[in-house]
Amino acid sequence: ALSCQHLDEMANSVAAAGRLLVAKRPETETTVALRINTINSAMEQLRLRRCTSDSDTCSTYFSSGVMRNVRHKLKMTLEIAPT
Repeated sequence: ALSCQHLDEMANSVAAAGRLLVAKRPETETTVALRINTINSAMEQLRLRRCTSDSDTCSTYFSSGVMRNVRHKLKMTLEIAPT
């Protein structure tokens, strides 16, 4: 099961990756900010769902996969960003 603390850690990790990307590629600031806002909204929805349905393991599994995918994409973007 995915705890609220783990969700917060994943959101913080994505936000940190976003800050790194903006530091390396300032022109991405608007896009990164929009993506981070989208992720934060999704995380809030997951928190609300966790509070109303602790037995919803399918959605927590899906959310974990989504977060891994987002983190992977940000990491790949950082790796190809010119310094």
